[in-house]
Amino acid sequence: LHGLVAVALLGAITHQALADIVGTHRETVTRTLGDLRDRGLIALQRNQIEVLDPTSLRTLSGHGSDGADADAS
Repeated sequence: LHGLVAVALLGAITHQALADIVGTHRETVTRTLGDLRDRGLIALQRNQIEVLDPTSLRTLSGHGSDGADADAS
């Protein structure tokens, strides 16, 4: 499974619970997860988010490959 990272969530977690954790609306979580799935960055399964392309996901988040802020000097 070279290059793949799977994140198993402990117990069932809803889109609403994820929204509460990150401070946004459920609709935003649903839309964002769907977009990331459509881009091929993640795969969604019951109680699991599988990161298929961690490098692209990190870049999209605004962080470089070393995890540092892209805006940091």
